[in-house]
Amino acid sequence: MRLSTASLIATGASAAHWAVIMAGSNTYGNYRHQADACHAYQIAKSAGIPESNIILLAYDDIANSSENPFPGKMFNKPDGPDVYDGCKISYKGSDVTAANFLKVLKGDSTAPGPVLKSTAEDKVFVYYTDHGGPGILGVPEGAGDFIHASDLNDALVALNAKNGYKELLFYLEACESGSIFANLLKAPKVKAVTAANPTESSWGWYCPPQDTVQGKILAQVQFSFPKVLRALQSMKLSTLSMMTSGASAAHWAVIMAGSNTYGNYRHQADACHAYQIAKAKGIPESNIILLAYDDIANNSENPFPGKMFNKPDGPDVYDGCKISYKGSDVTAANFLKVLKGDSTAPGPVLKSTAEDKVFVYYADHGGPGILGVPSGAGDYIHASDLNDALVAMHTQGMYTELLFYLEACESGSIFANLLKAPSVKAVTAANPTESSWGYYCPPQDQVQGKSIGSCLGDEFSIHWMEDADVADFTTETIGQQVKNVTALTAKSHVTEYGDSSFDGEVIGHFEGSVDGGRTGLTLGETKDGGAVNSRDVEVHLAYYKVLRATTAEARKKAEAALAVLLASRAEVDAKFQKIADLAAKGDESKAEELLEGQVTDLKNAVCHKESLRAATQACGAFNDYALRYSRLFANMCNVGMGMEEILSAVEEGCGSTSSCTGSGDPVAPACYSGSAGALGVTESVTVTLDKYSSGSGQMDFAGTGVESINCKAKQFTKSGQAISVDVTDCVPSGVTVKSVEYCSDSDTISVSVGVKLVPLPIKATLTKVACSSEVVV
Repeated sequence: MRLSTASLIATGASAAHWAVIMAGSNTYGNYRHQADACHAYQIAKSAGIPESNIILLAYDDIANSSENPFPGKMFNKPDGPDVYDGCKISYKGSDVTAANFLKVLKGDSTAPGPVLKSTAEDKVFVYYTDHGGPGILGVPEGAGDFIHASDLNDALVALNAKNGYKELLFYLEACESGSIFANLLKAPKVKAVTAANPTESSWGWYCPPQDTVQGKILAQVQFSFPKVLRALQSMKLSTLSMMTSGASAAHWAVIMAGSNTYGNYRHQADACHAYQIAKAKGIPESNIILLAYDDIANNSENPFPGKMFNKPDGPDVYDGCKISYKGSDVTAANFLKVLKGDSTAPGPVLKSTAEDKVFVYYADHGGPGILGVPSGAGDYIHASDLNDALVAMHTQGMYTELLFYLEACESGSIFANLLKAPSVKAVTAANPTESSWGYYCPPQDQVQGKSIGSCLGDEFSIHWMEDADVADFTTETIGQQVKNVTALTAKSHVTEYGDSSFDGEVIGHFEGSVDGGRTGLTLGETKDGGAVNSRDVEVHLAYYKVLRATTAEARKKAEAALAVLLASRAEVDAKFQKIADLAAKGDESKAEELLEGQVTDLKNAVCHKESLRAATQACGAFNDYALRYSRLFANMCNVGMGMEEILSAVEEGCGSTSSCTGSGDPVAPACYSGSAGALGVTESVTVTLDKYSSGSGQMDFAGTGVESINCKAKQFTKSGQAISVDVTDCVPSGVTVKSVEYCSDSDTISVSVGVKLVPLPIKATLTKVACSSEVVV
């Protein structure tokens, strides 16, 4: 096929020619992309393509940017013409997305603007300019996911299938742009020309000091820093010393403690210790983003209100620990938004550039291919989503190198054969098949003669941070620190993934700054660890509450809580055992292998993610203990079990037909009572309907047993079976009323109560009873 550029861009028969142009970035530092795009628009228009046939997608935040010395104008060349004048943009701002670009190409009328309406007789020219990476193209920050090479090539095939062109010419400006089409371009009569081959960067042009227009400096284009940095490193020069913005401005840290409740004290103590290191070692607090539920320091169980400790008799790590995201904002979605610099997050996000170093530290529970989040804060983090976020960061030019420390059970499974982002080194507390370990657990949880009542830290995390507390950040290298920590971590195998080329760089390039000060956090040498398998920490703590009880009443309550905990874990075990049995169709050996077989990596991440989503919907959210059973779904996917087969086992294993039927209205006043529990430990619940009429009323809600609940005169509404009532102000900390339903066919009330000591909700069916004389109508 011989295609003429002129025949595709210029035209004598204008109706038969179309142009699609996209600038895939935003922010003033990416001036060049929108200038390129508007220049291309001007060429197409002046060559005769009617403006109705030119579709331009550009964020449009450059011409009128406060940084622009020529408001309302853009230039693509020193002392050149204004390319913004007459540049008509079809899609702006948040409409400049991967989805809309692909819809434009495929002629999909569901797009919010014009799309290709070309025919089999027409010529089409496509020009795309932005950042890129192997197999992906960027989109503007905050505008969603990147464009994957497979999706773009599928769109071209679809356009051909619907007879949308006679010939198509595609010019692509992006780093590694050759990878978008290499062995992927299948659409016939398409010629693609890329700025770079699949393994190299593209380059900015007319960069400072060549960015002068009419005597003014535009500072419009950044040069290709990754390539420059690699050259500097090969010359054995310090990357940091070459950053003209200074060390602190070029360093960022993202830290997350992914749990809540006092039994998980250690994760937030780890996170605040990491924060103190980053701050003391020179990273400005504006560049440190910390996500932590913040329910530990001022917890009623804490013997030192307003303080947290990461070491026996150590310093308070909570003092000065500034938390960016708290409570219900500590979610998987927000963590990923922070990493990707997505400004739709409800707090600060990374604003790092291609010149910056980024350090990420995450501490929580985990399972094969997943990381936990605080109870009640939504879904877990899946390994594929985390790795996609790192790829997106690279695509958007958000780091030159990134170091990721991860504390969680089976943490190696998060990166094994999944880490694709360039220039990322990940170090995990454990390999893909083993637990990580809590540290400084009872009886080693002593501070100033008092027992904290929880583990103070985690083994891997304690070792890397106590190393950092005393290290010389100007001389100790990443490789040296990892070697030290690996030798000290005795209970699990510290594992490394990704790029080891910057092992020789000092830790001051990531965990702080080479000119940072000392933390002053370590008091003496590392103490006896008191290590406990993370999976068993909650049982260990409950047992120590029994041992440490000083009264008969306290001992009985602690014993009851331990019994409920063990029973609830047994219930979780039984539920997933049933799924394994169903999937194995009665083969006990196969079921055991599915349930307990080691998962070295996720061979089918898509299957794993979908099966976990189905399990969450059918069985409820995964709690800290249940995360271990992520391996069941990884094993089912790894052996090639089909999704239909997996879903059937999940639905039968966890699904149950509700015994609550009928949506009629109750008659008030009326009283209902019942109880539920395990191993003789029960929660008795009583609901008194004081008043009810036309979908609303008033009730009393009381409970005794595992926890005491006493709610009086609470207003409620009813829709179908569901009763909505807010009792958050009258239930103890750690107790939630998850659901209340009126079952008119049996004249009963179904109640589900969540208690922090119990991983699964306590469900009770309340039957009608005689009301006491205290009921007021």
